Amino acid sequence: MKNITLKAVVVFLFVALTGSFFAQQGRMMQGKKGQMCQEMKLSDDQLKKIQTLRIEHQEYAVDIRTEMQKNRLAIKKLMLNDNFDENELLNLSRANSDLQAKIKDSKLKMKLDVYKLLNADQKKIWKKRFLQMGKKMHRVQKAMKRGKSQKFQKRQNRS
Repeated sequence: MKNITLKAVVVFLFVALTGSFFAQQGRMMQGKKGQMCQEMKLSDDQLKKIQTLRIEHQEYAVDIRTEMQKNRLAIKKLMLNDNFDENELLNLSRANSDLQAKIKDSKLKMKLDVYKLLNADQKKIWKKRFLQMGKKMHRVQKAMKRGKSQKFQKRQNRS
């Protein structure tokens, strides 16, 4: 009896967890990306290839971010010393800037690889959305700079 109950619990957990996994993947494709996929009417083959491209990019980015985190820790370790090597600090900072650029390049390359998978009608929609995203990012960056500068000014006024 215990054996049957244990098997039933295991089967139930397996079904519940796999159902949750597929539901999460479905939710991932919803929202703006999901809308764009529906608008472009991507085939199942295109969706599969796009997901593969995204996973490859994410794997690469994880490795790069790990390296950046190691550099940040090395910077913290350097700063613990009163007499730290300025050149080493600058080199670590430059390395992180280069690594950030690699992630951005990889993301753009992934987007261009997705673009190559599309037909002519899909490419028109993709271009329109791509340009809209660029405008939104520009506005966000400007707002962030304004917010940071306002915070900085408030701190300066206090001292």
